[in-house]
Formats: sequence, structure tokens, C-alpha cells
Amino acid sequence: MGKEQAYQLTPIEARLLQLLSHGYTEKEVALQMNKSVFTIDKYMRTIFDKYGIHNTTAVVAEALRRKEIE
Repeated sequence: MGKEQAYQLTPIEARLLQLLSHGYTEKEVALQMNKSVFTIDKYMRTIFDKYGIHNTTAVVAEALRRKEIE
């Protein structure tokens, strides 16, 4: 995958990925975080750009590997 970028997740991004890692859908995450689905989608696009990965499952796996979420 090459050199890891130095970007870290914000607390909100980490919470979002944590919920996704527990099996919540983006719509359920939006409800849990009191955000719109559009806002969750914007966060996901930012996370995709930070990691250089454009797949939700792969991003969650990478965040777990980097120990940015549990």
C-alpha cells in the first residue's frame, strides 16, 4: 500500500468509523451522532481521502490496523 500518510482521524471521524465497525449503517450512524446522512457522507469522503482508500470496509480495517479505533 506504500507509505502511510501522517493524517490522523478527528474524534468525530473516529467515532463514525467505530460505529461502522460495530455493524451500524451510515443511516444508523447519522441517527446515533445526531447528524444528517449527507454530513456522514461528507465525513466518509474526507476519511477516504486521508487514507487513500475508497471503500468503507477497507477504511474500517485500516483504522483498526492503525489502532485509531478499537
